[in-house]
Amino acid sequence: MSKAKKTRAGKVSFQEEFYSDISLKNMLYAKVVRCSERGRITSLVPPDFPEGFYFFTARDIPGQHFIGNTLGRVPIFCEGESLYPGEQVGVLVGDDEDKLDEIASLFKIQCDKETIETDFRKNNTSDAASDAWEIFSSILAQRTVESGPCFRQEGGFEKIFEEASYTVEHTWSFKLNERDSRECDGAICDYDGKILTVYTPTQWLSNLRQTLSDALGMKAEDIVVKKTKSYNHGSTSIWYNSIIACQVAVASYKLKRPVKLVYSRLEQETFINSMLPVEIHHKTAVDARGRILAMRVDISLDAGAHNPFAQEIMDRLVIASCGCYNPFNIKITALAYSSSKPSSSIDLRIVDSAAFFAVENQMDLICKECRISPLEIRFINFLSKDLKNKTLPFYFGLKKYFFSKTRKISGKEVILKKQEETYEHIVQNDISYDIPFYSMLFDKNGKIFLEFEHTYEAYRQEVYKRRERSQVALINSKDYPLRGIGFACAFEGSCYFGSQIYGDSSQSLEVTFTEDKNLVIHCSPVSYSIQEIWKEIASEITGLSASAIKINSIFEADEEPPLPESVYSNVSVMTSLLQKCCLTIKNKIPEGKTPITVKKSVSSARKKNWDLNRFSGQPFHSVSFSAAIVEVELDPCTFREKVKQIKIFIDGGKILNPTGAQAAVKLGIQKILSALVSEDILDCNFQNIQILFLESNAEPAQIGEQVYQVIPAAYTQAISQALDCTLDYLPISVESIYDIVKENAEAVAK
Repeated sequence: MSKAKKTRAGKVSFQEEFYSDISLKNMLYAKVVRCSERGRITSLVPPDFPEGFYFFTARDIPGQHFIGNTLGRVPIFCEGESLYPGEQVGVLVGDDEDKLDEIASLFKIQCDKETIETDFRKNNTSDAASDAWEIFSSILAQRTVESGPCFRQEGGFEKIFEEASYTVEHTWSFKLNERDSRECDGAICDYDGKILTVYTPTQWLSNLRQTLSDALGMKAEDIVVKKTKSYNHGSTSIWYNSIIACQVAVASYKLKRPVKLVYSRLEQETFINSMLPVEIHHKTAVDARGRILAMRVDISLDAGAHNPFAQEIMDRLVIASCGCYNPFNIKITALAYSSSKPSSSIDLRIVDSAAFFAVENQMDLICKECRISPLEIRFINFLSKDLKNKTLPFYFGLKKYFFSKTRKISGKEVILKKQEETYEHIVQNDISYDIPFYSMLFDKNGKIFLEFEHTYEAYRQEVYKRRERSQVALINSKDYPLRGIGFACAFEGSCYFGSQIYGDSSQSLEVTFTEDKNLVIHCSPVSYSIQEIWKEIASEITGLSASAIKINSIFEADEEPPLPESVYSNVSVMTSLLQKCCLTIKNKIPEGKTPITVKKSVSSARKKNWDLNRFSGQPFHSVSFSAAIVEVELDPCTFREKVKQIKIFIDGGKILNPTGAQAAVKLGIQKILSALVSEDILDCNFQNIQILFLESNAEPAQIGEQVYQVIPAAYTQAISQALDCTLDYLPISVESIYDIVKENAEAVAK
């Protein structure tokens, strides 16, 4: 155990250790006591405590009982009514950590299923009271977008579906089963009668300090925050950590002793890391050439009992719902509703993944229905950089087409008009794509794309042969192995301008050239690789040696980062700000005055490119693009899948550290593969993973989460082709694959 040291009040420091490894003198231990049912709490009877044990509830909070901000109100302890099984009613504290679980299990909490809401509705049935029912509305957030010429014409949106050559409709369900073996959430609080010192892996420093100040009625400058190591970046953990810290702080405040609470793995998975499925229904009208005439998207999210980020999650899903495509007409509705479940944890860095999963699988269904190849259908509908020809009210800043407007057939360049060509025509002719966008990645002649087309068609023919051999069971032991291949593309936006997290705040970076000719970058801690990149950039611009460039991560109470750490980890935006700071300092150094301090923020003019009220414009500071190919094999006897190969192509601007970027993407691939399956381990040999970056001198864009945007859809498409079915949900398991095969066999038998 390491011994922690105190610092003067009001400061924020970053500890190079885990809070769970910290031990303080005379420290007590804490355990959350939870209500096992949902309903109105009618009685709470604690057991007889041994000496040295204490219990605190909402009645012991000296200040505000809620985490309250522009994003909503979440109670520190539930009062009167438990909204979901497992909600916190109090915290048990004692000097014997081993006895906490036993004593906590002896609490007797009774609930009446007749909640405040049902009681109100029963006793207020008149029409006059209906408006008051809105306070019990389950809708947490919603967004509707309608765009296209059909909304100005007679017959409207639905008429397009009636007259379309093809109508493709399906519902997709997405969640990730991320395994987490990292440190569980928790906190240590030490109140000495004047100063409160908090050790916790918070991601939102300013929110934590303000919440503690409000809950305890203390001055913010009397709170010292020691931010410990953290790796959990889910949306729930961003704000939930402040609740945990408040619960521990109340106990420490009352007892004037240090108190430590560490969540169990079960608590972590149930109340912090639990993601509820995102349901997305697509209905698409397509003409005979494969052009999308209309796209209807309905998004539904069970957000749990509380979710302060519900509106941002909805907005981000809406923006990504059409993927990289430009239908002539769109109608998107998104709804997040509350339920009697713990809050759904969706990492704000990868919240778009559900939308890309749905739209890319929908594109795969469209290509099968229209008998147009997967790449061709995407080229036909890819979002053009020509703003005059777009339907979407939002623009992603994609600089180029996915494919060029021409392709080479038997050595001759032909304008792409025969969009109705079948797979057989494509395979039988010597076709290669002329692709300026990824010319470097695809060997300048579209070789990898052509290989994908051939492999896709070969596996499709295998499925046809299986159908011909069997009229009862689609799969038998002779069909070995079952093979499939999938393709998906997506974008990743950095620094969403419509974020409610930002409020009046902005991403900023401060750099100081000191009297002793050192360059100090004042920011939250960044990884070693990013530090090296930043030192190289600063050295190149200013002419200083890398050894003269320092990182300072100490903040006073009034200057700490106002945004969550997951936002500040946005390398592309922060790197851009660093370059601007260094250029300004370089120009001022000749003046001979030191110190020189320069602070740069995201331009307010750029933020104005996004109109949140009209939900139109350019929503991101920068955008990267990726495409992925996933090839799988399945054993028809065990139904276990094997990822044969993965190819991913990324346009992220200038890659500052190619080796580090390769390693980060490979690690991301391993993590996302494990999240796609439940009760199993999915892996891919590193030698079978090919990662290619587009050579570019453009400003760096975020690429860290690109694998989450494209791998899931490419994977399910590959499984779907191998099984000759439509796999429309994640995560999957061996049992679920067996059930799909069984259902298909029963359908054929009928």
